[in-house]
Amino acid sequence: MCGNHIGSEGVQHLWEALSSNQTLEELYVDITGITDSGLDNLLPCLTKNTTLRLLTIVGNNLSERSKQLLVTVQRQKPTLKILSSFLSDMGLLQAYLDWVQDLKEDPQQMESAKNADALRNVLAELGKEDPGKKDKDLIERIEKLKFEISRILQTSPVAQ
Repeated sequence: MCGNHIGSEGVQHLWEALSSNQTLEELYVDITGITDSGLDNLLPCLTKNTTLRLLTIVGNNLSERSKQLLVTVQRQKPTLKILSSFLSDMGLLQAYLDWVQDLKEDPQQMESAKNADALRNVLAELGKEDPGKKDKDLIERIEKLKFEISRILQTSPVAQ
């Protein structure tokens, strides 16, 4: 689902389906336009779900209140890993670095305004991250990702 702008209204249908899901173990809703209102019924749905093990939801415009809701959900469901920040997982950060590298190697992918919008969303979310005293390698990768995205957006005609 990553990069598909389903928004907060569309995600409500997804959460409802998730409550009765018995097979899905991983759900990636990064850069999908989910906002705070899209998380309203997440908690009851995930409480009913017994199979989901991983939920990634980075690159969306979520407030601190919503991010705290996700922390609460994770505490209530210790078998569920929720990644709502680029700082929460080195593998996730590396996957985004790899994606940006793919965009650099194949500029035709940037012909899609959807990719330019996704990059802008990622860059905005990275700007909100506070690495504090996190691992030096993590901080370097975040800075590299911000730099590479900025460079692509500056040179791509679609992103202008």
